[in-house]
Amino acid sequence: MSRMMKSWKRNAPSLKMKSFEIENYVIDFLRDKYDESLSDSELSKLFFEYISNKVIWDNKTYVETAISRSKKAMTFESKGKYYKSSEQWRKIFGDKFPKWKKSVRVKSIDEDYSRSEEYIEDLFTQDLNSRFKLKIGCNVTQSGFQQKTPLIELLKRFILKPQKKLEFYIQNNTVPKPYSVYWKVRNFGIEAKDDLRGEITIDKGFNNKTENTRYRGEHYVECYIIKDNKCVARERIDIPVKEDE
Repeated sequence: MSRMMKSWKRNAPSLKMKSFEIENYVIDFLRDKYDESLSDSELSKLFFEYISNKVIWDNKTYVETAISRSKKAMTFESKGKYYKSSEQWRKIFGDKFPKWKKSVRVKSIDEDYSRSEEYIEDLFTQDLNSRFKLKIGCNVTQSGFQQKTPLIELLKRFILKPQKKLEFYIQNNTVPKPYSVYWKVRNFGIEAKDDLRGEITIDKGFNNKTENTRYRGEHYVECYIIKDNKCVARERIDIPVKEDE
């Protein structure tokens, strides 16, 4: 379990938690809450709930997000939508979490299955560690705003609606040149069923990518830095597109 939770930490680079802290949390959790009748999914969710009131304030958002995604994953699992379930776990633990096997059965039951989706670990060797930092940002052009608005600020007060322009860019990258930049856009939901995407494309040399919010749903954009044919840094931004409730 410690290894899984350390994967969670690696997948959330801004999480302010040392490895020994995670190990101590796991030891305390297993001592207080372990039940051999529980599944790995249930244990993972319970662990995040267990530490939610123990972590420092700066880490609460990461824990709450993990709890929410754990619940979604378990809901999908209970409905037999294993591909969607694995996608939620991969958002928590990273791309080393096993992908659900692509099969005819998955294609028939999972409306979010994308035939064109690619995974960076299938294209390049992974060499991710803390020596390189990557941070991407996103500006939004949306009705009611005369200027570009940072996505993170907009979502604190408003919702992100369809038909808005998104400009993704690299805020900080400590990987020394030369390197290549790649992007991935992944859509989800019924409205995007014919445009789920997921292809990994090389940057055109401007270190940015422009997209539009065409469909309601939980989408994401990832950026990868490739050096010496290895992926040495990566970052993801979740894009929740909604209508007024």
